[in-house]
Amino acid sequence: MRKSTWLKKTFILALVIIVIGGIKTSYVMTSKAASLTTPTPINQLFPDPNLAEVVREALGRWNVTDAVSQSELDSIDTLRASHKSIKRIDGIQYLTNLKLLYFFDNQISDISKLAELTDLRYLSLKDNQVKDVSALSKLNRLNELILDNNQVIDISPLAGLKNLIVLDIRNQTYTNPAINYQENIAIPITVRNETSTLLQYLKVSNNGKVANPNLMWNLSAYVPEVSYSFSEYLTVGGARTFFTGKVVQPLKPVSAKAYYDIDGVETEEKMQAGMLLTEPKTPTKEGYTFKGWYSAEAFGKKWNFTTDYTPSYDFTLYAQFKVNSYTATLEVGGKTTTQKVEYQKYLQEPGMPSKKGYSFEGWYDAKKGGKKWDFVMNKMPAKDITLYAQFKKKTESESNIQVNGATTPSSTNTNGSHTTPPAKRDGNSKSTMSKISRNNRSNKQFLDLQETTDSNKGIYDSQGTTLPKSGDSKNVPLLGLLLLGTAFVISKKT
Repeated sequence: MRKSTWLKKTFILALVIIVIGGIKTSYVMTSKAASLTTPTPINQLFPDPNLAEVVREALGRWNVTDAVSQSELDSIDTLRASHKSIKRIDGIQYLTNLKLLYFFDNQISDISKLAELTDLRYLSLKDNQVKDVSALSKLNRLNELILDNNQVIDISPLAGLKNLIVLDIRNQTYTNPAINYQENIAIPITVRNETSTLLQYLKVSNNGKVANPNLMWNLSAYVPEVSYSFSEYLTVGGARTFFTGKVVQPLKPVSAKAYYDIDGVETEEKMQAGMLLTEPKTPTKEGYTFKGWYSAEAFGKKWNFTTDYTPSYDFTLYAQFKVNSYTATLEVGGKTTTQKVEYQKYLQEPGMPSKKGYSFEGWYDAKKGGKKWDFVMNKMPAKDITLYAQFKKKTESESNIQVNGATTPSSTNTNGSHTTPPAKRDGNSKSTMSKISRNNRSNKQFLDLQETTDSNKGIYDSQGTTLPKSGDSKNVPLLGLLLLGTAFVISKKT
């Protein structure tokens, strides 16, 4: 009796365990993969027409509109879908017994539906557009994974695939979203290895530099893109491989305005940043020579239209000029002197020139006539000039000087000094000496006449010729005779 009771209890316990185990197994199977409850047309399960055609062929059906059950789908363990231009893999999650999957050379970017294919041993996604491989992190039974020629830059989700024997992740090309061009660009490094560490040994284009965790570029000219390449030897599971590729940063062209300033008058030109400017017509300015276009009104950097590129912002270039110097020639009687004078500066007034028998009138811009130059008011024009000394012949009244109220014409000695000759005679007059002898103040008159003639460097006789000077030692006897004769005439008169 006791034995029968024990057997009954054992049987009930076993039955409970079986039921619980069945429920658990059912739950595990349900959570493992999607499952159809009713037959469904192939093209509804697989929206991509090219993938639907591959599945139809694998099932041996005549049309993609044929309805299939989950048990039929479970019969597929290998699917060859390479070179089929497949873009979407929706529905692949119903192929729960897949072990070999060939998706080589398609246009697949989203592989999230592969996460439920835990029985996969071989997966080829070569030559696709895959960026995110996190869906593969639980495919622990994978032995071979082919991912070369995709867009993968983070392989850390593959670190847990301990059964990998073959891993191919070479030649990845990832393109960042485009940014606006500018001279100085910085972007973060985004390539991570199996330990999620940023790669450091990078080859940077366009003379860029690694400045962890960023990359830096200084671009003087516009380029459509910059990039950096990477290569690292690593191990995932039992697979040893190279992780190689390139990250591209596209640059969008931007426009900038160049303003050209000529003494405050501006014109503008709209240009694409990073391109060479078209050099404007050379400006002119009276009295100045154009030096070039500069980044500032004074000094600044001279713009080189063959090597300098438009920046990514509006900017102004200023026309700078250098004042010119011109030659001023001053001519006196065929002889010339010159001055170098800057435009709108004053000439240095020379000393007053002289000409025998003439008075100086001034400096003129023509030999005869013309306009008189004013050294106080007139400034140097934007050309070479010649100024001519003009003279006016003196009138007789201007050339005479007074002696005793009478005028005598002025004459010039051979040494250039001016002297005054004695007055002219008329028909009834006697000589000047006779007039002196009749003058009661003869001594004073004589001394006055002597002082006058001495001051003019000569004494004239009754014919107007130069008499010897009193200080001339060679003529002392003659002077003595003259004085004796004069004394005799005076004494006899008295």
